[in-house]
Amino acid sequence: MSDEFLYHLSRIEKDSIDITPNHDAWWKLSIAIATEFGENGRSYFHRLCRFWPRYKYRECNAQYSYALKRCDEYKYFNMNWLLKRMREA
Repeated sequence: MSDEFLYHLSRIEKDSIDITPNHDAWWKLSIAIATEFGENGRSYFHRLCRFWPRYKYRECNAQYSYALKRCDEYKYFNMNWLLKRMREA
């Protein structure tokens, strides 16, 4: 795991920043985290999504399960994409 990822995760949590302003961003985030971390990324996905005003644990969990099944089809959404998104937050 990258130190930069952990740095941005901590910053986003500290400042309660919503990096999933729409469904498309949410979907891409799930794919990127699933691609990079597999099942171990589920908690990261929840930690990053929980600042969305309509966050629902079950819905987020279902999305991550879907992303785990499909992440091999979307290799573009990877750690580089994820870090870029986190830097912009």
